[in-house]
Amino acid sequence: MWSYIRRCKKQNIAAFAALFLVNAGWICNQLIDVAMMDQALAGNLKNTLLILAGCFLMNLLVVFLKYEQKRTVAGAIKAMNCEMRKDLNEKIIRRNYEKFLEKDTGEYISWYMNDVKEAETRGFQNFFEYVNCTLLFLMNVIFLLVISWKLLVMSLLVAATSFYVSQHFEKQLEEKSENVSVAMERFTEKVKEQIAGIRVLKSFGHLKKFDQDMSREGKRMEDERVQFARESAKVERRISAVSAIGMHSVHVLLFLMTTVGKIPVPVLGAGVNVISQIYSTFERLISMRVNLVSARPYFQKIAEEESEEERSTGKEIVKKQMIKKEITKTEIAKKEESMQEQKPAPLPVVQKNIQLRDLRFCYTGHPVLRGVSLDFKIGGKYVLVGKSGCGKSTLLKLLLGQLTGYQGEILFDGKEAAQYDRDSFYQQMAYIEQNVFLFHDTIRENITMGDSFTEEELEEAL
Repeated sequence: MWSYIRRCKKQNIAAFAALFLVNAGWICNQLIDVAMMDQALAGNLKNTLLILAGCFLMNLLVVFLKYEQKRTVAGAIKAMNCEMRKDLNEKIIRRNYEKFLEKDTGEYISWYMNDVKEAETRGFQNFFEYVNCTLLFLMNVIFLLVISWKLLVMSLLVAATSFYVSQHFEKQLEEKSENVSVAMERFTEKVKEQIAGIRVLKSFGHLKKFDQDMSREGKRMEDERVQFARESAKVERRISAVSAIGMHSVHVLLFLMTTVGKIPVPVLGAGVNVISQIYSTFERLISMRVNLVSARPYFQKIAEEESEEERSTGKEIVKKQMIKKEITKTEIAKKEESMQEQKPAPLPVVQKNIQLRDLRFCYTGHPVLRGVSLDFKIGGKYVLVGKSGCGKSTLLKLLLGQLTGYQGEILFDGKEAAQYDRDSFYQQMAYIEQNVFLFHDTIRENITMGDSFTEEELEEAL
């Protein structure tokens, strides 16, 4: 979460400034109330009315500042949400074809919909409320210090006890929150699957299965949410009990000090208000801290680094080729280390040909390609013919770098394909799959994919 706060620092600074001014306005109102009560008890009508007018103007100013607070906070959250989605975009773009297919599309949808929303609600919104309460707490502490340092010390001791109680439940809350995230992903996947298959269920008269499966996954998700709510309620119950006892004790001390003349009577009303505000604010701080803890799994999921993939280093293939040539293990290790340290180069423009030599590939132990050797000349036209499942699509996906883990060689102008950055292959090759996907956009956008082309080029493509 902190990385997003830093990345959107301008918007966040504006939001912090608005929060500070709103809380400063609230404390000014407390001071005005004390002055007004003092003048009222002294019987000074003129000064009382003047202070009352000042109080009215201050309230109008606070109303305006609250509007600015909501506007700037909403702007900051918007900016950070956009940054989160950018990170998700990058995370998906970085995944190669095989890695991308490891997860169901429902899980990716859940990242964008559920996880971003939960991160905003439990993270960003609670963070700003936390900052707001912290500022209010500090200003009330300063006000209480002016009244009596003894009252302040007692209040802080009770607050520290509440904070200590909350720390013992952080791990449990984080685990429960992570369970909710997983359950929401699972439910999103189930919704996607059932909606896609409802026509099949209708055709065979098994609509009851739709209701049963959706209800079961929905209940499982809600059960996890209830478990999290129960855990949160336990923490808040303990904190509330400590705060209630502490606040009552400090109130008793305040009234005793007023009775013996240690605190002026005009300050009593504001003192009661400030002490109540300190405890309610601190209780909210603890509650929001609990929510911030529960937001961690969502931010960790968005920010987690992909596992180190072999990508286009060609580590395994190079190793096998070098073993065939009876090169020593030391030379193999040096070659692998050298290739790992260097960032894979993009594929140069292919000038002559693409060759396949003794190419073999299998899916989970089932062979698809067995010793294929082909030579494709640049400028030539070729047709791959064969029955369904013989490996035509697999061969094309290997050429595109979408699939790895093959044996044999794929050579671009005599150079092993595995040493190049696989993402760069798409700059020279295009592949139209059997199941064509159309974006919900114009025909032009579906053809150009966002690139710029002249009308003549577009007409030629059509």
